[in-house]
Amino acid sequence: MITIPSIKASTPKYDFKLEKFELSVDDFLPSFVEAKLSKGIMMGIRDQITDQKYSSISIVLHELHVDILSVPFTYKLKSIALQDCGTLDLKTQKTGVSVNLKLDYYAEDLEKTIEIANSDIFMDKIKLKIKGRHGALYWLFNSALKNMIRSRFTTIFKVKIQEYVAKADKIVTARKVQYKRSNAAVSKERSSPTPTLTEKISTPHEIFPWETNIFDLTYV
Repeated sequence: MITIPSIKASTPKYDFKLEKFELSVDDFLPSFVEAKLSKGIMMGIRDQITDQKYSSISIVLHELHVDILSVPFTYKLKSIALQDCGTLDLKTQKTGVSVNLKLDYYAEDLEKTIEIANSDIFMDKIKLKIKGRHGALYWLFNSALKNMIRSRFTTIFKVKIQEYVAKADKIVTARKVQYKRSNAAVSKERSSPTPTLTEKISTPHEIFPWETNIFDLTYV
């Protein structure tokens, strides 16, 4: 589940608060995903500039659709001291939400593996259904409310993406470090010279620890 914190707005004319709500990850899947891995090198022309290799991963999530039902809200119209509360339904229209994510990829770095280089989120038109005692009143600022919700939603969603990428980086990096250490240990073992017959007999406790006294009576 993805928890979206409460959304608040305050202007000289009104105060508005939409309570926090949750999005199910299963219901928030894109229609299709586009991914691309890029590799390159930045070559230094001058002597003081060293060559830099880089890798990046581009991921685009297309047409994520959001249906949010019955989220509590409170509203206060300051000019006539009018207050109201109710519930709000939100549905994305047309292309829904699109996420364009670019990650820097560090294959050899033991401190990190992936890091967000850039992220853009576009939220298409949304449809609001407001249920309150003064339902007709909300049509007066429906457009402003939609813009406010879209803006806050994209900001919060961008923060959530950063959090998930950071968690994924820790997991992937830990596994990468473990894999590299295991490979280094195997390579070291394979590169070690094979003991000669004399070496085996002179150090029997290293080869036959359970029969030490037979080969070396002075070894304890």
